Amino acid sequence: MSLVLLSLAALCRSAVPREPTVQCGSETGPSPEWMLQHDLIPGDLRDLRVEPVTTSVATGDYSILMNVSWVLRADASIRLLKATKICVTGKSNFQSYSCVRCNYTEAFQTQTRPSGGKWTFSYIGFPVELNTVYFIGAHNIPNANMNEDGPSMSVNFTSPGSLWDPNITACKKNEETVEVNFTTTPLGNRYMALIQHSTIIGFSQVFEPHQKKQTRASVVIPVTGDSEGATVQLTPYFPTCGSDCIRHKGTVVLCPQTGVPFPLDNNKSKPGGWLPLLLLSLLVATWVLVAGIYLMWRHERIKKTSFSTTTLLPPIKVLVVYPSEICFHHTICYFTEFLQNHCRSEVI
Repeated sequence: MSLVLLSLAALCRSAVPREPTVQCGSETGPSPEWMLQHDLIPGDLRDLRVEPVTTSVATGDYSILMNVSWVLRADASIRLLKATKICVTGKSNFQSYSCVRCNYTEAFQTQTRPSGGKWTFSYIGFPVELNTVYFIGAHNIPNANMNEDGPSMSVNFTSPGSLWDPNITACKKNEETVEVNFTTTPLGNRYMALIQHSTIIGFSQVFEPHQKKQTRASVVIPVTGDSEGATVQLTPYFPTCGSDCIRHKGTVVLCPQTGVPFPLDNNKSKPGGWLPLLLLSLLVATWVLVAGIYLMWRHERIKKTSFSTTTLLPPIKVLVVYPSEICFHHTICYFTEFLQNHCRSEVI
């Protein structure tokens, strides 16, 4: 029974087609298929991308390689596809050119992966030099016949080293030390910082842990001479250029004084200097307060005295004379009442 189950499992595995992979190798000359006549050829690529990757080649040492990835177009011509050829041209102080051919291990039976995704492959192997612009082209094989325009795809890539700006800042902390700050790069972890003022007056090796992102590094360098206005020279060590990498420069300035209190006046810093001023201020304030209280008291006293003197004055006698034959006696009565009540008058 077990033999039967094993046989069935083997048959099932053999019935499921294996997914194609790539086997890549160098091919600098024309492909052999270019010499043959083809009635049908596969279409072009759907996408082509390039990015740098860092690989460890030794303890504390790294190498930058080019990761080339491509996506196949999902159409019926994929059944004719045998390989994809990638060529890289680098332009810097000198020009470089290299190609690889990536053969597919299996014939494509479907336009997409069994999982539903597009067929995607990649190759890591092209070395990356600093300060270099690369032109990457790729086409499928079998390619077009002679004197025919074949489908292809290309992209440009500039090595990150040519874009690195350390943004150096350096300041003189005191007569014996200089502080240097700069931005690191993922391309390396070792740097040399020199302080030069007609002659080299200080240097230091800087080792930073390898990181995928840029960070700020700081180092304090002892100096043997006047460092103000000196030149800072920062040399990175990258695997591709070694000790011949491009050097970056900065200038030493005075460090800003932070957290230092302003100098106090000698007279004010001593107790004998500010104590008389404090006593004088208190004396003046007390005198002003006493004078204000006295003036308010005097004002109230004068007010009361004036009021009492006014009340002691004798009433004014008023004689009201009117003929007896008038007909408005009640008006005369109201008038006399007003004089007595409101005008302090004694009506006779």
